Amino acid sequence: MWHCARYNQGFILIIVLVYLQIFSIFSLFALAQSLLSIKISKSAWKRTGLSIAAERALQYAENKILYDIPSCMIPIMSANDLSKQPINWWSNSNCKGTVLRMHYYYVVEAMGKNPCAIVRDNSPINSQTYTANYHRVSVLVVEDKQYRLLLQSTLIKAEQKNAMCNERYFSVKSGRQMWREVPL
Repeated sequence: MWHCARYNQGFILIIVLVYLQIFSIFSLFALAQSLLSIKISKSAWKRTGLSIAAERALQYAENKILYDIPSCMIPIMSANDLSKQPINWWSNSNCKGTVLRMHYYYVVEAMGKNPCAIVRDNSPINSQTYTANYHRVSVLVVEDKQYRLLLQSTLIKAEQKNAMCNERYFSVKSGRQMWREVPL
């Protein structure tokens, strides 16, 4: 009888140790999942902050272009070529700044005028007609040289009408026409 009780105590000890091992493995798995979730959340949070900063920088650049053409004009480049440019190429541009503690750089491409695109000045005093001058704005926002985001927009700036249209006229509004995120 005494021999059987010792055997049961040893068996109970082994069962308790197995349960502790299983519980430890589940706890370790839960901790690993929590760590992964925190990393994903941090990455998503950085991405959201970068998107907000990029949108503000793009609005700033567009407003600057509507009132004055900046000195950072470049020849027309494909979005793919722009996305492959190193940060030092962007930093050589005169058009740069900081928004929400993130650095941004932007360049402007002149896309040309369309004499058939009419921009109307609807002020009650002076109702003039202008032609559309298209520009493409590319903004690169960088945080810690690790996180980067490139946005592009097409912008119409109203200018004096001086060319004849050989096709049908159509009306457009001054300002942003479209924007997109360029994959890096």
